[in-house]
Amino acid sequence: MNEWWWLLTAVLAAATIGALITLPTRAARRVARLARARKEFHAQREWLEVKFVQLAGASPRRNCRAGEDCDFDDDVAYVRNRTTSELSAFVAVTVAVGDGGNSGSGVSSLSGIRVGTAIFRFDNGHW
Repeated sequence: MNEWWWLLTAVLAAATIGALITLPTRAARRVARLARARKEFHAQREWLEVKFVQLAGASPRRNCRAGEDCDFDDDVAYVRNRTTSELSAFVAVTVAVGDGGNSGSGVSSLSGIRVGTAIFRFDNGHW
């Protein structure tokens, strides 16, 4: 009976030491991954915004077409899903929507302003 008690104590001690070592390491890796992802987003941001406008123009609602003014805010909010650890970047977008040049003067007039959020996801090391 005494052998089992010592074995159980040794297993619990090893598990505790393992947890104390891996938890800070995992947190440090998560911080490093966020820093790398932020740096990559900053480097690729202009291309990502162009890609967003292209994809939005292909949508049925067509709010952000090539001829319209899409203004991306400078601030970026980075969020991480606690369950899946998926990283996303949120950027505010303001779209000046025109009437398509049907005002009679040949100059497109604005029929409204739309405000939204562009969501960029970091998946498999790529935005």
